[in-house]
Amino acid sequence: MAVQIILLLYLTYLSVLDIWKRKIPSGLLYAGIPAAFVAAPAGSVISGPLSESIRIVYVSLLGALPGLLMTMLSFYSDKVGRADGLVLMTVGVTESGTFAGILMCISCIILAAVSVCLMAVGRADKNTRMPYIPFVTAAYVMMKFFERGGFGI
Repeated sequence: MAVQIILLLYLTYLSVLDIWKRKIPSGLLYAGIPAAFVAAPAGSVISGPLSESIRIVYVSLLGALPGLLMTMLSFYSDKVGRADGLVLMTVGVTESGTFAGILMCISCIILAAVSVCLMAVGRADKNTRMPYIPFVTAAYVMMKFFERGGFGI
């Protein structure tokens, strides 16, 4: 539960930076991934058998795949930022690959809905760049509330 709250604070801070500056410092991005790799298996290493620790490391590596795919997409398209994939990698390592994939889908749906609303009122067009990480944060909060009724509380 503590890791999820820290991840939420991390995502919220990155969202604010993404909205205000449209840029995220690379130090924050590159610090998130190793921290997630340490935090994910740490609980099982301390209290569980070795086989459980190895399973959690594999789940963490598989969790990074959706973010890795988005990062690779950012090299081929200027519509996707490199930070977006790295943030999804951090979430995927902390949670799971399935969680990260669903999170990516929900955040894209929310982004599309907001884009349609903004285009309807004339505040955006098809070439308007929008920050993606705030939508990832919104989707993360939604998924956590629907998962267990609010961050396990």
